[in-house]
Amino acid sequence: MLPLFPITLAAAALFAPAVAGAAEPQARALQPLMAAEVAAGAPGVTAYVDDGHRVWQGAAGVADVRTGRRLRPTDRFRAGSNTKSMVSTVVLQLVGEHRLALTDTVARRLGPVLPYANRVTVRNLLNHTSGIPDNATPPAVELFKGDPFRRWRPEELVALVADLPQEFPAGSAWNYSNTNYTLLGMMVERSTGHTLAQEVERRILRPLGLRDSSMPLHEPTPSGSFARGYSLDYDDEYNQIPETLRDVTAHDSSGYFAAGNLVTTEADLARFFRALLSGRLLSPALLAEMKTTVPTSYGPGIRYGLGLFFFDDTPCGTLIGHGGGMPGYENQFASTPDGRHQVGIMRNYEEAPDAVTEAQGTLWSKAMELACAA
Repeated sequence: MLPLFPITLAAAALFAPAVAGAAEPQARALQPLMAAEVAAGAPGVTAYVDDGHRVWQGAAGVADVRTGRRLRPTDRFRAGSNTKSMVSTVVLQLVGEHRLALTDTVARRLGPVLPYANRVTVRNLLNHTSGIPDNATPPAVELFKGDPFRRWRPEELVALVADLPQEFPAGSAWNYSNTNYTLLGMMVERSTGHTLAQEVERRILRPLGLRDSSMPLHEPTPSGSFARGYSLDYDDEYNQIPETLRDVTAHDSSGYFAAGNLVTTEADLARFFRALLSGRLLSPALLAEMKTTVPTSYGPGIRYGLGLFFFDDTPCGTLIGHGGGMPGYENQFASTPDGRHQVGIMRNYEEAPDAVTEAQGTLWSKAMELACAA
């Protein structure tokens, strides 16, 4: 078991944010909101705002509870499901190269890995209309209550749900499932002969100069200036234990694979989404496919494309992006459709108490407002 830290250590962390230009309106508006989230229990919080004219980045709290090292806006973190937007981009590039097709079935590309593999297409996987159950819980349980350094093979992750019934016929409904992207990652590797990380590096990270981003499957603690991640702990019945702060940084991340293995920074996410939405990574036809949405189970105003969420009725109108929540980290990033206005926030605490989540919601709302004010 990893050590436990009393949550009061986070509250005693440095409250003064590290900001660029403390007199800027973004700093004046967001500084107290970031401080409030740290006061609520988050070890650290970062924010990124591009209002179309200038970029502001700030951070509050600590990157490491034990040493007290302050969190920096440029620190790397585990980005969770923002990985899906990059994986979807790689898949669509392979579609453009005629090495995959949106109409390909799982069975055609991977064989009978599921009983209904011949009825689920690449498009169903990309937009979460496959009906395949989610495989996220067993790796998380292994992290908290088993061996956090267990190495998962993609085939094992699919096998976790292979005996479960399909939740609905493919294309008839929507349900978010990490298994979809496990299968897509396997298709990328099968069709290219390279690892998924190699393809993401070759097609996205290197061309865009994203030097602080990587997909390290078996690197327990990512290198460089990295924010450590924390979570409430769980008892033997898998109930959250209040007022605990467990360091869950060091683990093998192969259990997330194509669904959530990205390590990055706010600035690298901004550059990626700006390049994607401006047409640098996909042809106009494929970008249009990526922006073709279906309704989600999250209610009106939230749609899903191919690896992208669409948030309607924001201060910016429609915002496009993704988010990621995984043990130790929670983040959100979104852009206007032209990529000119962008907003992102991250905290190094997930699963977290309700007070932290509520404070982050307030911070996100204000950051969106500032991104679209100009």
